[in-house]
Amino acid sequence: MTKRSVSVVMAVLLLSYIPILDQSSSYDNSSEEGLALDSAVERIEISPDPNSIQDLGAPNIYSGYEDIRSVRADSTIGVYTEAGLLPEVAMSSQLAEARSDLAVVLVDGEAGLWDARQEMLDAVEVEIRSTIPPSGFLVQGSP
Repeated sequence: MTKRSVSVVMAVLLLSYIPILDQSSSYDNSSEEGLALDSAVERIEISPDPNSIQDLGAPNIYSGYEDIRSVRADSTIGVYTEAGLLPEVAMSSQLAEARSDLAVVLVDGEAGLWDARQEMLDAVEVEIRSTIPPSGFLVQGSP
């Protein structure tokens, strides 16, 4: 009886491999067909038309009033106020040295930042390196 049960279990296990063998032969046929299709495929190159994107549209310009800002500049190393820098991080002595070519300019909170920027650039030979919100500019000029 045990030999029969072992034989039946073996037969069931061997029957489970039959679909795999059948699929592998169909896979071989499909791969041969795929090779034939690949050789029949014609490659078409589509290049973009450089004149297709002509305009991104006019920028939206809104006229209005700026809110009154506080007179300070919040930077990553601290807060610049009218009293000077209030450091929030410890700095090495090399970074703490004053540079005569760099300055932080604080703009009055009621003045427009863009107008102040234009007036600075027109009046003095400086480069504005960065805007430091809400009311500051990092400027560089000759000492």
